[in-house]
Amino acid sequence: RDIGAVQTGNFQAAAGTTLTGTTINSGNQIVASSGGNMTLGNLSANNDIRLTSGGNIITGSIDSGDDVASVATGSISTLDIFAYDDVSADAGTTITTDDITGNSIDLFADGSIDTGNLLTQDFFGGQFQLFPGASITVQSGGDVDTGTINSIDGVYVSAIGTIASGAIDAITFVQLDAGGSITAGNINAGSYIDIFSDTGLLDLEDLHAGTQI
Repeated sequence: RDIGAVQTGNFQAAAGTTLTGTTINSGNQIVASSGGNMTLGNLSANNDIRLTSGGNIITGSIDSGDDVASVATGSISTLDIFAYDDVSADAGTTITTDDITGNSIDLFADGSIDTGNLLTQDFFGGQFQLFPGASITVQSGGDVDTGTINSIDGVYVSAIGTIASGAIDAITFVQLDAGGSITAGNINAGSYIDIFSDTGLLDLEDLHAGTQI
């Protein structure tokens, strides 16, 4: 199913196979599903944006006045994501995004996760879905590669492979757990920093914690 540019109060679309479109602007919400791959342009909605695909999801930038939730049996690839509430992505293979800003950020993939900067801000209180107390949670069955990470509370990153990130700043804790090496910039946490690598290979800059490292 192919759709052109859309300007509407409410957008809902379901395709048994592929779904292809360009820019979608909604005064209410955007809800789209496809049995196969989904390829869309920039998405903007005053309320939720929810995407579900039986294949891959590819979009431009995403701007939501509420939640952004993406689920794909394949990969998820987007440009910048901004949400006043929660951002979640669950991929059967990989996740690739530019910068993400939200009230909470939860990313889960069976494969690698590659993002720009991750930032949480206290808009509406947030819902912590993957790791309690962490408004930024990243769990990967492969490698994790992010830009800087700034959290209004905790940060939890887990990877079967390696973890590489820029500087990390968290009001409460930072917990990094990798099967491979861990590389990061300066890490600041108001409470504790917990870092574990199965290989023991760590390349870190300055660490500052309120209670323990």
